[in-house]
Amino acid sequence: MARSLYITLAQEGLGLKRESAEIYADFTISRISPTVRAELTQQQLAEIRRALVAPDTLYQHSLDLRVTVPLYYRRYYFVLFGGRDRRRSTLSLELYRLNRYPKWLKRSLYFAATGAVVVTGILGLLAVLYLIKSFAGLDLFPNFHLSDILPFDLYGTAQELLKAEK
Repeated sequence: MARSLYITLAQEGLGLKRESAEIYADFTISRISPTVRAELTQQQLAEIRRALVAPDTLYQHSLDLRVTVPLYYRRYYFVLFGGRDRRRSTLSLELYRLNRYPKWLKRSLYFAATGAVVVTGILGLLAVLYLIKSFAGLDLFPNFHLSDILPFDLYGTAQELLKAEK
């Protein structure tokens, strides 16, 4: 085991990138007392390492941010994990809460939320198309502008923002 640990650490020194799960597996195995580790066969050690490294995309975090900051002669690290809580107690509580409401209410809420997202997307797309048309200098409807309908001038605001960036 010591030899394979040395090889993986040496590979890391050669610039080969190792996954965090592999580093975790090597660290965890190195924490087993030397007398117990000596009693384990190579097959047992390999199986323990495989179980620790095995990637399971179901249990990966949605947000996995790892930052290392070198300060003077030391390095500090910052790790932030985030995602949906998939523990058994949390899942059963979520299912209980979800099943308390009638089916028609859940469907209505999903429909309303989906409709709001779709309408917002369409309005955003129309605003972008309007700005492209305006910046291109096209006048599709003479003597009629969007600022006549809306309480604000979208094109004028976009022009001011672009001038402020320069």
